[in-house]
Amino acid sequence: MQRLQDRAARLCAQHGEHAPGQPVLAAISGGIDSTALLLVLQRLAEAGRLPGPLHIVHVDHGIRPERREVAARVEDHCDRFDLPVHVRRLDPPPVRTDADSLRNARYSLFAAVARSLDARLLLTAHHADDNVETVLFRMLRGTGVRGLAGIPQARALGPRLVVLRPFLKTRRVTLERLLDRFDLAPCDEDPTNQDLRYSRNALRHETIPALREKLGVGIDATLLTVARTATAAVEILEAQGQRLRLDWGARITPWRHELQFPEEEPLVAPFLETALRQIWSEIRTQGSPPPRTWLERATALAGGGFGQRVAGRGGELLVERTRSGLLVVDP
Repeated sequence: MQRLQDRAARLCAQHGEHAPGQPVLAAISGGIDSTALLLVLQRLAEAGRLPGPLHIVHVDHGIRPERREVAARVEDHCDRFDLPVHVRRLDPPPVRTDADSLRNARYSLFAAVARSLDARLLLTAHHADDNVETVLFRMLRGTGVRGLAGIPQARALGPRLVVLRPFLKTRRVTLERLLDRFDLAPCDEDPTNQDLRYSRNALRHETIPALREKLGVGIDATLLTVARTATAAVEILEAQGQRLRLDWGARITPWRHELQFPEEEPLVAPFLETALRQIWSEIRTQGSPPPRTWLERATALAGGGFGQRVAGRGGELLVERTRSGLLVVDP
C-alpha cells in the first residue's frame, strides 16, 4: 500500500506542479483495478498528498441495465470515503460497441467532467498486465516504436488535461491482494471482459496463458522490457522533435507553423516526422493524432521540390514545401 501511494503521489506531484489546488479526477469503473485506485487515492487525499481535492468520475455506457447498480455501488464507496462522485451515462447509448468506440466515448465524458471542474489531472487504473497485453497486441498487428512503447504513464488529453497511470508497474494480482487485505470488494467485473469474440479478451485469456505455459512467466518481463526500451527511444524522438521546432521554427501562429531547414544540418526523417506530429498536436489541440499516411507524406515533402504539397482535405493540415523548408497550415 505504501509503495503504491508513494508512486501515485510522485506522479501527481510531477504533473500537477503547475496547477496547485486544482481538482484531481480519478476514473473509477468499479472493477478490481479501479477500486484499488480508489482506495490508494483516498488514502493520499486524506493525508493531503494530492495537488488538489479528489473527485471521482464513473461512466455508464448505457449498454447493460445492471450497470446502474454498479454506479450505485461506486457511489456507496465514495460516500464511505466522503469523496464527491460524478456519474455520467452515454445518452443515447452508442451505436458502435467495439472497444475503441466505447473508449473514445468514455474519454470524451472524462474530459467534459474535467473541464467542468477545471481539473488538470485524470488518473486511471491501467496496470502492468494491461501493458503486456497492449505491447503483444500491437506487435501481432504490426506497429512502430511508438506502439511497442505500450501504454504511456502520462499523456495529454487536450491542452489542459493530463492522463496519469500510477499502476503501470504493478501486477493485477497485487491489486487483488490489496483489496483482500483491506476488505474492500470491487463493485463489478464486466462480463464482456470474458467474451472471446473480442481480440483483446482472446489474447488475455488464451494467447498469453499459452505463451506463459510454453515459455514461462518470463514472457511478461520480456514484453515489458521491450516497452521500456521503446519508451526510451520515443523520448529521444520527442526531444529531437522539440529541438527542431525550437531551432527551425518561424512565423508561428495558432494556425500555422513553418520549419526553415538549415543548410549545415542534415535532415533526419524520424526527427522531422516527430516535429510534424508535435506541430499537428499544437494546432489541433482538441483533435485526434495525425493519420499515419499524413505523417509519411508530409515528411517525404522535405526531399521534394518547391511548391509540392499535401493538401489539407478531410480535416488534415495542409503542408507545402517552400524554398526554405516546410509550411504547415490549418486551412
